[in-house]
Amino acid sequence: MRDQRAIGNQIVGGTMSLLQRINEELISTYDLFGNEIHRVEQQIKGLIDIMMSDNPADVDYDFFDLHGTVLLYGIPGIGKTSVMSNCMNYALDQYRADCYELMSSSIVEADLGKATQNLSDALQEFEREEKGILFIDEIDRLCVNRKNDEISELKRMLIELMQFFDRQKAANKKVILCCTNVFEQIDEALIRRFAICEEIGTPTKEELVEFANVCMEKAKMAGRIIDISNSSISTFDDVKKSFRKSLLMHSDRNDSFKLEEA
Repeated sequence: MRDQRAIGNQIVGGTMSLLQRINEELISTYDLFGNEIHRVEQQIKGLIDIMMSDNPADVDYDFFDLHGTVLLYGIPGIGKTSVMSNCMNYALDQYRADCYELMSSSIVEADLGKATQNLSDALQEFEREEKGILFIDEIDRLCVNRKNDEISELKRMLIELMQFFDRQKAANKKVILCCTNVFEQIDEALIRRFAICEEIGTPTKEELVEFANVCMEKAKMAGRIIDISNSSISTFDDVKKSFRKSLLMHSDRNDSFKLEEA
């Protein structure tokens, strides 16, 4: 359910920055389906409240290793990025915190020999901000498990990232939101540094039905049957794909969708 955000390019030192500001007006808000995903969203917003507050509570947050770090993991198409988008909107609305995306694929693929320096430059650029949200999708590209990889450059990137996480104290007014589809590839030492580390599970049949009803309402559809029990439909993205296919095949919408829960 990843939204297609437009990202503003920034020029730093004559080259395009690997840290890019997300255009505020194009961060979408999404409806979420299921009690667990709502619980995770509220937990992240609570962390944002702690990290961004100008009036910190009488609590020694550093004693509890409460850094502004979040990791959501699970298969694609289940709402991880939608949760992060909602939380970035919350930080903008409540605290006017600018949001940025770390272009992880560009850091690694541009020149592996310079990957650590690229990562360091991007993280330092973010740390110079007064307050902000940093979104890192596919963070597994930057923090492979040291036990499974022998490329020293990737290990150096992992160390750089862990040191960056260690600097995100409660008074820093920074929150790092991360997603991955391959949790098992992330080093255990980095996992311990996430204040929130949650798996977003596969949607239930009831949640898929609820989402399909929303799709039908938005598309003003009725008529054709979609079988939610079909084993090929297991994520919200699968439901969207089915609706896209029907829209293309039945553009007049006279024979589109009627939901079948069987």
